[in-house]
Amino acid sequence: MSSSSTWGYRNQELVLGALAGKVTHPTDIARSEKALLNVSEGTLYFPIFYRNKEVGGVFIGFGQAIIDAIAETRRGAVGQSHIFDWNGSLLLLTQDGEWMPPSTSQAKDKELRRFHIESADDAYQRAQEIFGRFFANNRGWFTDTFIQRQRGWVATILDTQHGKCGIIASEDRLVFKKGEVKIVLSGNKLVQSEGRKKVFVAGRAGKIVRFG
Repeated sequence: MSSSSTWGYRNQELVLGALAGKVTHPTDIARSEKALLNVSEGTLYFPIFYRNKEVGGVFIGFGQAIIDAIAETRRGAVGQSHIFDWNGSLLLLTQDGEWMPPSTSQAKDKELRRFHIESADDAYQRAQEIFGRFFANNRGWFTDTFIQRQRGWVATILDTQHGKCGIIASEDRLVFKKGEVKIVLSGNKLVQSEGRKKVFVAGRAGKIVRFG
């Protein structure tokens, strides 16, 4: 993957839309066999477009992530699940054509202040910062995605207390990084590391992913 592309998209062709509103009810925004992302009611939503097609979004608010990093092997189950609530922001990109945006309603200024935001313009500026930060840091997050010709998604969560979390998910494949925990799961093959500086995983197509 070249430095000018992310998740099959050209960075310069991805556009952040204006505030669509607040999410009207708790919504599962992305799921796979091994991961689930949820946003809470009242979370702000900004759509991301690729060539005028909505392919994901930036969320400011609250939600939950469920990571099932367990592989069933001949010797039994290995790995563990990770469930955590997040409070901050989430950026999600899906494979082209797979995105189902959440239901939203207009967000009033007094509701924006819940997130220490004074106006829709201020909200958009914060979303732009999140959007730009994702692509500025992306090469340090996932050098190469290992999901090809499969339906999947990539997400980054910036939690106000626990920092950054990165997820790539597709069918029974998973890449997960949160703090010192780094997990790569492909079917019943699991690599899990805590505290190592880098993790490399290789497959038939060569290098799959690197955590820096």
